[in-house]
Amino acid sequence: MLWLALACAPAPAPPAAARSRAAVSLSAEQPVTTPRRATEQGVGAPAVAFNGSVYLVVWSAPSNGGDVHAARVDALGNLLDPTARAIGESPLPQTAPDVAALPGGDFLVAWAEVLDGGSNIKATRVSAAGVELDPSGLTLASGAGARDRPAVASGQGQFAVAWQDGVALAAVAVSSSGAPVASPTTFFNAAGPALAFDGTQYLLTGIRSVTTQLPNWVMAQRLTSQLAPIDPGAVMVAASPLSSFFISARPSSDGAGFMVAWSGLSSGGQQWVSVGRFTSAGAVPDDGGVYLDERFSRSPTLSPLASGYLLTMNGTSVSGGLQARFVSAGAQGTPDAGYLIGGTVGLADSAFDGNRTVLTVYQAGAARELAGVQVRDTLDGGTPFNIGWGYSAQSAPAIAFNGSEYLAAWSEFLDGGWDVVAARLSAQGSSLDPSGIDVSSGPGDQTAPTVVWTGAAWLVVWADARSDQGDLYFSRVDSNGAVLEPAGGTPLVTGAGQQTRPVLSSDGALTCLAYADVATQRLARLTPTGGLLGTTTVLAAAASSTVVASSGQCLVGWVAATGTVSARRLDANGAFVDPAAVVLDANAGNPSAPSVAAGAGGFLVGWSVRDSFGNALPRLRLFTEDGGVSARQSLEPGMLPSSPPSIVAAGGAYQVMWAAWEADWSPELKHVEVGFDGVVIDGGVLTGDRAVSLTAPAVGPGVLAYLRHDPTAHQARLVAREVQWSLAVAPDGGAPDGGAPDAGGPDAGGGDGGVDAGRADAGPGDGGRAEASALAVGCGCSASPTAGWALGLLLALARRRVARER
Repeated sequence: MLWLALACAPAPAPPAAARSRAAVSLSAEQPVTTPRRATEQGVGAPAVAFNGSVYLVVWSAPSNGGDVHAARVDALGNLLDPTARAIGESPLPQTAPDVAALPGGDFLVAWAEVLDGGSNIKATRVSAAGVELDPSGLTLASGAGARDRPAVASGQGQFAVAWQDGVALAAVAVSSSGAPVASPTTFFNAAGPALAFDGTQYLLTGIRSVTTQLPNWVMAQRLTSQLAPIDPGAVMVAASPLSSFFISARPSSDGAGFMVAWSGLSSGGQQWVSVGRFTSAGAVPDDGGVYLDERFSRSPTLSPLASGYLLTMNGTSVSGGLQARFVSAGAQGTPDAGYLIGGTVGLADSAFDGNRTVLTVYQAGAARELAGVQVRDTLDGGTPFNIGWGYSAQSAPAIAFNGSEYLAAWSEFLDGGWDVVAARLSAQGSSLDPSGIDVSSGPGDQTAPTVVWTGAAWLVVWADARSDQGDLYFSRVDSNGAVLEPAGGTPLVTGAGQQTRPVLSSDGALTCLAYADVATQRLARLTPTGGLLGTTTVLAAAASSTVVASSGQCLVGWVAATGTVSARRLDANGAFVDPAAVVLDANAGNPSAPSVAAGAGGFLVGWSVRDSFGNALPRLRLFTEDGGVSARQSLEPGMLPSSPPSIVAAGGAYQVMWAAWEADWSPELKHVEVGFDGVVIDGGVLTGDRAVSLTAPAVGPGVLAYLRHDPTAHQARLVAREVQWSLAVAPDGGAPDGGAPDAGGPDAGGGDGGVDAGRADAGPGDGGRAEASALAVGCGCSASPTAGWALGLLLALARRRVARER
């Protein structure tokens, strides 16, 4: 998911005989803006557990596509972590966390981690001090298929985690040291599990959908402390009218078994809550459950008290608020419920402190902020307090250079929505606007900004969802950081359906905009002030596109709905230069959005494709000024899906960068240098560690900007570094590292003295690793034996150097 946005002017190529790789140096990281304090709005369903001294509250936050966050609350209801702690961080979305605690010990947090085509169950332990004990995460279940809604319980010095695995429920025991005790076991068919332990045995419960014409069933099965079945199969607790959801189970306070609560819809469409007992011997005394009434909605949570249970739930639109009811051990409810909190309340969870108080956490208000309230067994509620306070999240940066300074623009989640924010950077990458420039903060989400310098100001275009299903808006920012358009920006492209994924490029005279219009890719020419110039050109029914402006032409690369990667040029008058689209990859399968840069004599286009194992293979192809294309070149894949390559012309060559995830989910920002004639010169790793966020770095000719996890803000924050591409030219045109050629000279048969004849793509036999090879355009090679030997020597040295650095 990491992509790069590049902006720079093409650099001239040095003499071929003197060419060598550019030495890359990076300055220290510099923050672009100071984190802004904001409510962590739109949080997912919370969960809470108590270990005897502190509560741990967990939830899924919208930052980075969905990260699990946690905060501690002490026994008196004081928030110990005003800034939430991000745990189990991963570039993949994380959903539906749950938590349990060992008495006096650690917590175990489990969640579903979403992958393409499925999801895994991950977990981590957190100490009472809030320290994450398994920062790389524990994988409890993985492989093909979808897994969701984990439920966690603790008992006899270990944890148990259950989840929905396809159509069935599965579970695994986890030791206090964080190791799975055995392989996961699959139990009965059901959804939405709940798990409880009564000191001797577990109760696994779920909702089984029979058919659309029959009631759903609340099912349960007892398990030993090692998760072996006690009951030969699941036992029906109740046949619920029409549909059931949000089940809760807790051990009985009198040691007689368990109490189960569930909610659903009645035949009249009313929401209701029922409870039912499941004894230690496996009996169901309350046939069909004990119906409470129709004033209550979903999300019932049970907390065992000294003589019964505290049942909390969020109210319907009629009764509203957060409500509480005492339920006796005999499953008899109090005549009426206590109203704890008024207003709109979403999903909730509760945990008992072992004495007389329950902490209930819930989604508060229409914006679903996270809040908490302590409730006594007398149904008295304390003062609600905020839990989900955090810092704004940043994503999708873009960058442009005006000859002396940069403007970085990005999308920032602040106060319930995504806005466009910017900051100027010096040529050395230091921020000139540490508080940020608010480019657009209109209603709805403003996302995917793109930016260019048009000669008098920076032009910023973004996708805007304030009206219709999505339009394109723009605003200009002058060299002093002033926003020239009215607040919220000015409409640029509007119409029925969605206009999304804008990409800008400008050569100073011609400004080009590529974007998606519903399922069609379009290209527009813009005036320096942001107006449309002439008509908009339809490219194709396509998935995504990119554009670069150079020498009065726009080169557009796009991915068609069929998976084909193509390119075509448009002149300054809006006419196509190429008679037809030039196909760059006809068998790309599922390619990413392409990227492109202009260099001496042509353009370099890059994209990535997925192999059968899910690895992303970055690919390159040269597009010359006369419309010719080179052979296709594949670069080294990541161990897991990598980002598309991004390209900048700097240091006398194309600098190609992409992010590769390693087996431990640590990202590396990789780099390879390609000459303007298409020869791969050198490569290596620019920067990489687990803290680099896999969302959206951006590169200018001398500045690298990317998202890094901020341990204080617990969010992805934009940082910048100066990049120097210092061309190291050897006086005699020899290899920059002083290496000597093999004694035997180049191997005409494609051995280690030269390149494999005609092979541009790295095949599956060598793991997809690219050799250092030329992107041959036409002939492009001298027939002279001396010139051929020199080229073979240069490529052999580059190949051996790439192999050493990788």
